[in-house]
Amino acid sequence: MKKSQLVAAARALLVVGAFAVVQAQPAPVQLITITADGFQANSTSPLILRGDLIGDGAVWHRLAGPFLSSPFAMIPGAGANFTGATCQAEYGQDEIVARDGSTLTGVVYGLCCEPSPTTGAHITTGTYSIQSGTGRFQGFIGAGTISFDARADGSTLVHIGGTIRRVCSGGACGS
Repeated sequence: MKKSQLVAAARALLVVGAFAVVQAQPAPVQLITITADGFQANSTSPLILRGDLIGDGAVWHRLAGPFLSSPFAMIPGAGANFTGATCQAEYGQDEIVARDGSTLTGVVYGLCCEPSPTTGAHITTGTYSIQSGTGRFQGFIGAGTISFDARADGSTLVHIGGTIRRVCSGGACGS
């Protein structure tokens, strides 16, 4: 191949490469607000969730944890109605399974405080990060806040809020 042909071929490749870069568009993204609330009747029953994205009857599953740090904060008592609390960092890996079998899997980082003396009740407030999804949640990632209010009787209330990002395939997000 002659030098002039080589130069022409290189120019053509550069033009095609530059055109491809200019034409490349990021995949469409859909932002979705998530709000869900849940209730667990006792420590052996499932934690059932209801929410705008996940629907009714979704189930929360603990995959790993909770992993607790050593206590790092002691809240002093304030009279007969509050005798103090101990607080620890908490980490867990969790999954939400919707009625149709679709899943959202993620991690929770939080602060867990338990009243003194220990009654089995505690409050955990933290953040979650969705790592993956399956089924209708395929391509979902995101983050938000979460709180657990575990009662001495074994029941638990949970509230989840945040924003999830869905990276859409094939150029459209669909419904």
